[in-house]
Amino acid sequence: MVHFDSDKKGSSFFPNTKATKLLISKALPSSERDKNGGKQELSVSLHPLFSAGTPKKKSEMLGYKKDEQHCFPLSSPVLLPTKPLNSEEWEKIKENFEQKDIFENWMMTQMIKYNCSIDIAKSLLSWVARKNNGIVGYKLLVSYLTLCVSQSQTTEVIDVYEIIKSRYRTLEPEGYTLLIWGLIHSDKWRETLILLEGIKNILSPSKRNYGDCIEGALLHQEVNLAWNLYLEMLNHRIIPNWETLQAFFDFAKGMKNNQFEGRLFDILLYLRHNHMYPTEPFAQSIKEWFESGQCSACGRMLEPNHLNSEEYEFLKQRVLKHVLDGGEQYRKTIPKEISRFENFIKSCSPFDIVIDGLNITKMFPNFPCITDKYYRYEVTAYIKSQDQDTEFYLHRMLKSLICLEYGVDEGE
Repeated sequence: MVHFDSDKKGSSFFPNTKATKLLISKALPSSERDKNGGKQELSVSLHPLFSAGTPKKKSEMLGYKKDEQHCFPLSSPVLLPTKPLNSEEWEKIKENFEQKDIFENWMMTQMIKYNCSIDIAKSLLSWVARKNNGIVGYKLLVSYLTLCVSQSQTTEVIDVYEIIKSRYRTLEPEGYTLLIWGLIHSDKWRETLILLEGIKNILSPSKRNYGDCIEGALLHQEVNLAWNLYLEMLNHRIIPNWETLQAFFDFAKGMKNNQFEGRLFDILLYLRHNHMYPTEPFAQSIKEWFESGQCSACGRMLEPNHLNSEEYEFLKQRVLKHVLDGGEQYRKTIPKEISRFENFIKSCSPFDIVIDGLNITKMFPNFPCITDKYYRYEVTAYIKSQDQDTEFYLHRMLKSLICLEYGVDEGE
């Protein structure tokens, strides 16, 4: 664990006026309302402990007396308040808690575990700050920060950051990671770069540290900064998370920037050279990026190629009418062949792969033997060996030549 320096020599904690006022003020309104409303009963309750042994002994081991009245949430098997408490209420709970030296940290740990209301956690910190002249232990602060980050309480994260920044020159890795994660969505996101440099003074930043800073830069349109951080990762031989790579493609959807597109292709080349296969969410993001480009002719955004049943039926009829029929049946085929083809399509399950024999012939105009033999039989046989249903379209003349060569009837 990293040693924590403080501005006061020989002491890890010392009074700070700004921090004291900030912590105490968090629960002041509820405390004042409690005082004005007169004495109130302790707002905690006991929930049964569903485990082996005597429930009474279990409760006594946790430091609670049987005659106390409590009101804890039924969904939680631990003892937690359901609303913010004032100082007197917290004092009374601690009096009945057996291990008083760990009470505050134990309570905050339970709040994190069961995703307790942030207001209840603030009342705990306010109570600790009041009784200790504004001093809150580092461990308790980081635990509270964990709860704030998990609930996306950006304002609270900033408050805790200001307190920690005023008291500690150096943090442990967990503290840096939580602050970076919690600040990237705020106006103070550039502070994450300072925190990243702070990590470098101790050890090499993790892929998550870099990834969160990159995400923060992209969220605030700082593309060059995000790319430079990415290159810095690679220079330090740190493999990015899939979420970090995906953030670049998510950011690029719908935008037209040749330089940034080149960078995305660099990422794809990086994946290919290192034999890295994207996760399904990342692959979907790449797919959507390819489909979200602009038409080079009209400049309009390309639409996704997902069709509903009505759109598919409309497209199918257009193909049958304008491609297969073409307005002149006897020039391309005859009505009997079209009818036979339509019946054939209806009788078959959907094909995995469709090969257009005429286009293959156009690709190899000077090698009809390669086109007819290799692509018709070898390629199709290979695809079928991979359990893929394949349909091979041929021009009538090609079909006649192949059938003549292999002694196959044209009707087969």
